[in-house]
Amino acid sequence: MKHLIIIFCFLFLCLDTSGQDFSSEITYLNKKELDYDDRNRFLSTGSYWTGDKATGSFNPFTGVIYLHCSIKDVIDTLCNNCKYEYYKDSIYVSEEYTYYIGGRLDMTTTKYSDGSYEEKIYKVRIREDGSKCMWCDYLERAWYKNGQIKSEKFVTYGTSIGPHRAWYENGQKRFDWYFNESRELEGKYQKWNGAGQLTHELHFKNGKKDGLCRWYENGQLESEGHLKNNEHVGVWKYFHENGKLKLEVHYKNDVLVSIKEWDDNGDIMQLSKWRNKNELQLSLDFTTGKEKYTLNNKSYSGSSFEDYPNGNIKCVTDYKEGFIESKKCWDEDGNETEWEE
Repeated sequence: MKHLIIIFCFLFLCLDTSGQDFSSEITYLNKKELDYDDRNRFLSTGSYWTGDKATGSFNPFTGVIYLHCSIKDVIDTLCNNCKYEYYKDSIYVSEEYTYYIGGRLDMTTTKYSDGSYEEKIYKVRIREDGSKCMWCDYLERAWYKNGQIKSEKFVTYGTSIGPHRAWYENGQKRFDWYFNESRELEGKYQKWNGAGQLTHELHFKNGKKDGLCRWYENGQLESEGHLKNNEHVGVWKYFHENGKLKLEVHYKNDVLVSIKEWDDNGDIMQLSKWRNKNELQLSLDFTTGKEKYTLNNKSYSGSSFEDYPNGNIKCVTDYKEGFIESKKCWDEDGNETEWEE
């Protein structure tokens, strides 16, 4: 019994079953200890095996069966080159092999029931207290059943760090991005569809979009523009399916200030410009007692903006027939403030 408890504790810590979808109560058994029903299904209840072959009753087994690894092997050599089989409700899910070199975990390989497989190559991490962790850092690769590589990433304490790449089953690239030491996206971020056409090309800094960003549809450039700390800046362009310019949108500190629109023949359709508030004339409407704004002696409908000396947006105001409909304001650091009429 003492040996069985040691086995259970060690395997629970040592094996990575995150992808197996097992319940929290996993049973570890030697295959020789299991009983079977008349259809060769595993019979088990908790840590014991049961079965009434006369009536054909069946208790499905969920857990891990270890092979090629005796109790002595587990205790003395830390599962040196062992094989495990994973079952869910007595249905085979996968098998895992562990390989040790000089008492150090070197690699695990996992084969799944659909024919796909993966491997993890481990690197010893020295903790701050000087102790060694054999399974904290590893390179993880996975393959489809046809042998095509599926993904490749570096993992530290269960989280991807560094480059992370993936491919479709047909060999086309799926995505390529990078995580920094803070586990945030950093640098270029690219995604492709199954036909090998680029769909996203973004840039990140400390987990936020920062720099030139492009989106594609069916291989055709759909939109492009710059982001700063996840906010739109400068001129953004949007394109028709034939590649001609559709929209040109001007942002200032993530606030839209003007839009130009063209049809798919390249002819300009309209220009919507947000006026600087200084361009508007202010008067008092005696019938309502409210301030009224005009432009070129006409009641103004549209939007205006005010900015600070440092160039940051101060307020954006929407008008209808010369009267203020809504207003949004920020302080000089870009924090939103309440506006009072």
